[in-house]
Amino acid sequence: KELQPGVLRYWGSQLGDSLDNQLSEPFARKTHGYRPRERQAVLIDISIHEFLELCREIDAEPWYVMPPTFTEAELRNFVEYLAAPAGQGHPYAEKRAALGQVEPWTSVFNEIHIEYGNEMWGSAGGSDPFWGASALGGPRLGVIANNRLAMMRTSPFFDDQRLNLMIGGQAGWPATQFDIESGSSNHDEIAIAPYFG
Repeated sequence: KELQPGVLRYWGSQLGDSLDNQLSEPFARKTHGYRPRERQAVLIDISIHEFLELCREIDAEPWYVMPPTFTEAELRNFVEYLAAPAGQGHPYAEKRAALGQVEPWTSVFNEIHIEYGNEMWGSAGGSDPFWGASALGGPRLGVIANNRLAMMRTSPFFDDQRLNLMIGGQAGWPATQFDIESGSSNHDEIAIAPYFG
């Protein structure tokens, strides 16, 4: 609250958790993992719901990095969770209401930023920290993200004014943004990851 960030980014579960697990109560939440080199799922992150509650509490716009492993059903259910009215038979709106947020999150925030994956333009080489979730370059990432974001846009609850769809780019390699852009028309912007090399 003292820092007063305008935007808060959450990428804790972005490489392999399920939507239902990310919407579970704390003691019902299961472990998850994302690295092919690791054999045990050991991570337990905060939920999407807890993250959105935190953003509301500190008056920051949420920036959520969603897992690229979400299925088509999970993508549509996620939009329903964020934007559908409760009390009208929409299961994921009912989940939201059961967690304490009756009104859609799209009525709480002016904009919710949703980034597809995290630094998925990587090479999947030995030094790539996100090996296992890399699309092997910008052109492939653009095509894959375009397909997945299109699924979200087909939800009857998708709100183009409140849901900002993004694909992660890379500040150190500007051509990556061009490659990503060439494969996608369903994103609103490219989110540029800082370069520390």
